[in-house]
Amino acid sequence: LSLSLSLSVCCVFKPRFFWLFAAAKKSLLLRPVLRRVRQVHNFDADESHCLRVLRVLRFYVLRSRSDESGESRDFDGLREGERKRYAEKQATLVARGAATAALTAVATHVANVEGNLADEALELLLEMTNGGNRVVQDAVFEYCDQYDRDNKFLNHLHLRMAASASAIDLRKERTLNGFVPMTAEQREEYQNAAQTFMVMQSLCEGHNEATQNIFRDQEGHSSHVNLVRAGCLLKSWFIQPVLHPGPCSFPYPPS
Repeated sequence: LSLSLSLSVCCVFKPRFFWLFAAAKKSLLLRPVLRRVRQVHNFDADESHCLRVLRVLRFYVLRSRSDESGESRDFDGLREGERKRYAEKQATLVARGAATAALTAVATHVANVEGNLADEALELLLEMTNGGNRVVQDAVFEYCDQYDRDNKFLNHLHLRMAASASAIDLRKERTLNGFVPMTAEQREEYQNAAQTFMVMQSLCEGHNEATQNIFRDQEGHSSHVNLVRAGCLLKSWFIQPVLHPGPCSFPYPPS
């Protein structure tokens, strides 16, 4: 079997198939597959194979915090040895280039398109940074500081927050005169906002000042985006009961 087919088979997520991933990892065959993930852009019609790869990588790490029945457990509920093995798997993916592949997938795809490669890449990043793994945090910081000089990754997160703010405003408008059930689209935007906050939180976990600072300002980059300010504004969108003026006054990042 080719590696692509092997990883596709792994996507059924049954334990007996995970030896395929282990074999791929040991033989370094994972690198060309991740290289393909980094090369996929918005104009690619079929992203299904890359989506499968990212899901396999996420479940490879997720298994380390899952019980025998397959139910995932919170990081805080893991024992010391389990946390160590979990962190080792997260770091292994960094060494194999998975963090760079996921970051590039986010940076090269339009925000707020449900189910595209950026969405799956953020899920992988969230699993890799869960628990505040400093190895993963450092990899993300290096990518944002040294390679993504146009702030495409950070702007993607900012645009996700802006879209969530618009959905919150629309929700407030529809409930001015009483309760109205949430639409599926509104529920997705609320979930997207939560996911964006979780990614940012996990990247700053452990008082990581380098990541916190680059979320505020990017010295020497072609543009600037303040994710900390945007996050505070989005939080105010959640808790303030009044409707904001205009269709949405949330500041969008510079193009």
